[in-house]
Amino acid sequence: MIFPEIGNIVNPYRNSPTSVGDIIRDVCASYNITLAQLKGETRVSKVCQARWEAWSRIHEELGFSSRQIARRFNRDCSTVRHGLRKYAS
Repeated sequence: MIFPEIGNIVNPYRNSPTSVGDIIRDVCASYNITLAQLKGETRVSKVCQARWEAWSRIHEELGFSSRQIARRFNRDCSTVRHGLRKYAS
């Protein structure tokens, strides 16, 4: 695994078997991109859409805040909030 720290992070406040790693792997497979692309700086539309979907699912399914998501993706929390709004529209 390229980023082992992502692997099995589960929100302890929710009763869900899904982890951040599971969501990221699922999104990467769906969009046919690598984890490095998802976490990277690229602004290619396909990768941005995948990133926004991952953030949205992590937020909705695991209850993570934009600040928690931002820390895991090395982003500013306002960037994550923007992505969440873009994905929802």
